[in-house]
Amino acid sequence: MESSFTTPGIQSSYSTGKLPEKEKDAQPEKKTATRGRKRQSRSGENWTRSGCLTCKKRRKKCDETRPSCLNCARLGRTCEGYGTIWTEPLNPSTNVFQRTTSTKRRRLSSASSEDHGLVQTSSGDRDLILSPYTPGHVDDYAFPPTPASDVTGSDTGTENATPYPGIDFILPSLCGSPGHISSPEMYYLQYHTERGSKLLTNLEMEENPLRAIIIPRALSSPLVMDALCAVSAVHMSNWAPHRDAGAQTAAMQYYGRAINRLRKVLGDPYAISSCTATPEELIVTVAWLCKYEVVRGSVKQWRDHLDALQNLIASCGGFSGLDPELAEFISGLITYMHNMSKVTSRKYNPVMIPYGAHAGARKLDTYLGYTEDLVAICARISNLSFLNSDSRALVLEISAISNALETWTPTSRTYIMPKGITPSILSRLELVAFSFRYAAFIYLHSVLERIASRHPHALAVSDITNLTPIAKLDAIQRCLALIESAPMDDHCEYSAFAFPLFIAGCESEDAAQQAFVLRSLNQLEQNFGIGNVGRAKELLRRVWGWEIREDNHKGGTETVKRNWLDLLEDTGWELIMA
Repeated sequence: MESSFTTPGIQSSYSTGKLPEKEKDAQPEKKTATRGRKRQSRSGENWTRSGCLTCKKRRKKCDETRPSCLNCARLGRTCEGYGTIWTEPLNPSTNVFQRTTSTKRRRLSSASSEDHGLVQTSSGDRDLILSPYTPGHVDDYAFPPTPASDVTGSDTGTENATPYPGIDFILPSLCGSPGHISSPEMYYLQYHTERGSKLLTNLEMEENPLRAIIIPRALSSPLVMDALCAVSAVHMSNWAPHRDAGAQTAAMQYYGRAINRLRKVLGDPYAISSCTATPEELIVTVAWLCKYEVVRGSVKQWRDHLDALQNLIASCGGFSGLDPELAEFISGLITYMHNMSKVTSRKYNPVMIPYGAHAGARKLDTYLGYTEDLVAICARISNLSFLNSDSRALVLEISAISNALETWTPTSRTYIMPKGITPSILSRLELVAFSFRYAAFIYLHSVLERIASRHPHALAVSDITNLTPIAKLDAIQRCLALIESAPMDDHCEYSAFAFPLFIAGCESEDAAQQAFVLRSLNQLEQNFGIGNVGRAKELLRRVWGWEIREDNHKGGTETVKRNWLDLLEDTGWELIMA
């Protein structure tokens, strides 16, 4: 597995410029329906809803010749007939959403969406997505920050608008009736079924919890449906070959509506209104809002949702009060996000005891896979800085961590394998886990070097070599060699490579390695559409471009590299590589 490492140079460049201010307050134009008026195509010809599926997808006029239209025949296209676009509703293999590349250069706009091969809704359906969902001005919603504010990492407008006013009550079992599912909701639900649920997990399996748990609850709960549509829309805008402004706007609208409903329910838990929900619906909604922030690339707001999620579960009596399958899924999500957040944040927040932690063998988790013990070790490494006042305790903990990493194997823990797990899936999980192991060694070196520079009385630089069984440069080499051996396709297990790539990139000073890291992160971003990968790339470019001049003891100056953790603190970001 440990192959020689050779990579070409960095291919892409980067610039950090704020988006135009007008994008902050851009509001969708409201359209007024006119009775009896037929929709016109761009060429001025009548556009109908009864054409073949191929013409509908292309947003072109169909001549409606049966059994196959002449337009498709003339263009050499396969006519898909005249059935409904939802001929196989909620079937993951339907392949309605396919990534294609346009052969022509087109002006990008939310209205011109045939370029990226996605099935589009009608204008009336699009109005349903883009218009506010409750009375009042759009600013009343707790929208996520604009891309412009995200450049500086400030979640302006959201960090003080949390929907969680202090969850310290036992949530009542409120009942709600299923609402009508609109065409836009069906559109994003199909996207989640076919694409999102496959790309937003770290483990391929038949009983995908992102479908088995999320979809049934979304079909019966408007609150969960809003959260699902928000995640689907923001992921679609990332995953599509061209960023879809319409999907981005829809994501903010669905997110705003979910926040609005949450605020009403949590502010008055006994209110009988259209936005009441059961405790499990609230938990699923908040969990999916955590995912929304990760997909969006948030550097602050995700923590509010994660803290609220744990408070909600505690108010329900813990994981034991939840459906077992839901408890497993939420427990894995919380554990993964919490431990990964510890790598980049010094905030010490206790995490809930995982569901089934004392029950012996547990099911292989959809997010943790074989890395369960490794991400917990990374959280322990992050806590070493709290021991700098006690050098003996610090050395003992470093030794324990080093031993745990050195003796770890994928079979260190016994797991119950979910249905449909194949040897190839397990092989990918092992590859990812071993890269995590070397990433943990790299992270250990990084934290120890920082402690030694700040608190030399607690730890000397010379002690680091004796306390760690593998040198930092060797760990970087092995980590990247493992990742290089992977095909880096869209198997969801490989999405977890983001963390090892980020850590290796932060500590590498080799241009070829940095180029490989950047190229691999670009591939992950393209394959999986996760916004936090873009954040990682932005920070890496700052790390690689940062150097300062300091006076040395000989009266001259020398170039000094700053620790990436210091740079991260300067940004004020709470980056999460989950």
